[in-house]
Amino acid sequence: MNLLWRFLRKKSLDRDLERELQFHLDAHVADLTRAGLTREDALREARLALGGLEQARENTRDARGTRWLEDFVHDTRFAWRGMVRSPGVTAAIALTLAIGIGATTAVWSISDALMRRSLPIDRPGELYAIQRVGIDDDNYRMSYPRFQRFRTDLGDSVPLAAMAAIAPVYARIGEQPEQLQMQLVSGEWFKLLGIGAATGRVLSPADNRTPGDQPVVVLSHAFWTRRFASDPAIVGRAFAVHGHSFSVIGVAEPGFRGLTVGQSVDIWIAVMMQHQVGHRTDAYSSDADTEQPWVTQDGIH
Repeated sequence: MNLLWRFLRKKSLDRDLERELQFHLDAHVADLTRAGLTREDALREARLALGGLEQARENTRDARGTRWLEDFVHDTRFAWRGMVRSPGVTAAIALTLAIGIGATTAVWSISDALMRRSLPIDRPGELYAIQRVGIDDDNYRMSYPRFQRFRTDLGDSVPLAAMAAIAPVYARIGEQPEQLQMQLVSGEWFKLLGIGAATGRVLSPADNRTPGDQPVVVLSHAFWTRRFASDPAIVGRAFAVHGHSFSVIGVAEPGFRGLTVGQSVDIWIAVMMQHQVGHRTDAYSSDADTEQPWVTQDGIH
């Protein structure tokens, strides 16, 4: 007899149990009566010998193995009746649980990405970030001309690439504009990280030589799958980013969404297109004109 069958036939089994207990009790009472005890004394002795009717019932029900399931159903019904009687309290508890679970999940996801999982790139242990020190505000920002001087001085011995902060942009892909997460990167960025293309190609140094001269874009694999249903014909297709037409040259390989923990990139564009896409995020200037292209000015970091 399986567990579910015993649970569904609980009432029938309880009736059988009552008949069996009563049979044993009556038989013992009859034996004691024949031995000379009164009906009342015989009944009392028989119950004591049986260990108590209620205790015998509970021990038999426990032996079925369905007690935990019966308790679960009983507690669920009791809780449901309580929630129906107090919908306001129920809503408050549900909201509190939702907020708590959501916050815990978010903290765990970030902790997992920071401390447990390595970055989805080639040789993550060899990746370093250049940080400015010796000033009041330690940061990773520098001007693009300074980055180029570093790259020249280091030569081929140390690969170097640049990236800007992730920023929201509006793109017109269909009839309606939609917000995407964009990141500007230098032409060496994908090669340095060892990230290839699922289809088409990724950005190269040739795409990042002249300000405003290379209106091309690379899609993340997740964005390509979500927005274009993994259509390979996306390569060569054009759409507008902040009013400027960009041509899709490729899709990054699966699993790569950028280097910033907790933020996913939808599209990557060459740093040289900063002025055309209107990137104005996470920068400071000194003796520079922020309304002009940033990549040519040493005073914009």
